[in-house]
Amino acid sequence: MKKAPYLSKTDLGKGQFLTNFALKIPTYATATGISAAEVTACDNYAKLFNWALSGKEAYKTASQEWTAYKDQLRDGPALPLPVLEAPVLPAMPTVPASGGDIFLWIGNIVKRIKASSAYTTTMGEDLGIIGDEQTFDPQLGKPSLGLSLVNLGQVLVGWKKGDFEGVRIEVDRGAGWVFLAIDTTPDYVDTHPTPATATVWKYRASYLYDDQNVGSWSDVAQITVG
Repeated sequence: MKKAPYLSKTDLGKGQFLTNFALKIPTYATATGISAAEVTACDNYAKLFNWALSGKEAYKTASQEWTAYKDQLRDGPALPLPVLEAPVLPAMPTVPASGGDIFLWIGNIVKRIKASSAYTTTMGEDLGIIGDEQTFDPQLGKPSLGLSLVNLGQVLVGWKKGDFEGVRIEVDRGAGWVFLAIDTTPDYVDTHPTPATATVWKYRASYLYDDQNVGSWSDVAQITVG
């Protein structure tokens, strides 16, 4: 069964991954060939990244508070005025010698661990370097279209491929739905000549899997051309 990526798309999730990885990697370092210096760097990276996240949030909150203070000074009410304080952060953690691009560096460590003869699924799950299982049902597919004008008025039909083979796109230029194209590589440009006067064109699409239409039609997207 297909696995999802082990690394979260969110900064918060990435920070949680680093914390767990740094905590667990000393247990497996010797067996998988990870040096003591690299273990220390993992710990430093986890602390530094989470410190940066907390600082970002602290200054985001402070920015909102100072903006509200400025607005009150300008527009009222006169009282009461809040007391403002600048964010106070813990001391900056040690910066690893390898510098930035944390997850490229960590990714190379993960590759070495998984290539080790000592690597096991249990180890991978404990370190958080195995993604969750994904179930893929083509019949649940429903494209999402985004329309924009390019090339002096041609319509760009944006869509995401995911695990599907492509999409069947249909268009309604005012006379009902007709077949437009089979597209296997996002995005699609409609090269039909644009009208001389403003006209609304509508688009919809369905996913293709095993050369068959599957799932549901997308929501209808429309754009004014001409």
